[in-house]
Amino acid sequence: MKSLMRNEVDRTLDSLIKQIKTLIDAKSPRSKDDTRKVPKIKSSAIERISKDVDNIYHWFIGDIDKKPNHKNKQKCIAKIINHKTNLFLLLIESMKYLEFNTAKLISQIIINIIKNSKINNCHHYIKSLTDKNGYNLIIQCLFDQYHEQNCNSILCEMVNRSEFTTMLLYSIKITDTKFNKDNNIYSLDFVELLMILVQNADLIISKSSHKTLYKLLTNENNIYIDK
Repeated sequence: MKSLMRNEVDRTLDSLIKQIKTLIDAKSPRSKDDTRKVPKIKSSAIERISKDVDNIYHWFIGDIDKKPNHKNKQKCIAKIINHKTNLFLLLIESMKYLEFNTAKLISQIIINIIKNSKINNCHHYIKSLTDKNGYNLIIQCLFDQYHEQNCNSILCEMVNRSEFTTMLLYSIKITDTKFNKDNNIYSLDFVELLMILVQNADLIISKSSHKTLYKLLTNENNIYIDK
């Protein structure tokens, strides 16, 4: 039975990694022949990703008919917060290609991991992806998709956790060409970019950035000594 449980988790996550990579590759076909195959490849990958994400969601959170599976959840976390698989980043990258409901489930899975960062140490994993110039693949990817409500919800949860505060306030730089193309602004601090986004004409972006900035600067629990 234990072997079956292990295989179920590994099989689901291995399939998910493979299908996300297939989906991302399908967005950049290498030849005309590849271009003709894209719609079928994309549709198949999205369908399989949806099924895998649904399984993982039920292990994490459950629903009326299914209780969360703690053992499977812990195995998932170990493989998601992992430099070899980079599944945490892949999940975020995939959200822009998926249907809203699937992307929402992914964001809820990631938010659940972030909420328990003091236990699973996901903040150490995320911080380790920051280079010497302050560029972080995960934070950059979330800002690149900030117009998507699911992505800005993830950032909002991060600023609500004291474990992330020092990194976000003092270490992170974001390359911003999406929201300030005319000014050609690069390497903004986390707070600087949020202050710019507050003024954005898009109501979702403006409201979300205001909420995130407010939480970051006013939460009295945002005092954390990195260990």
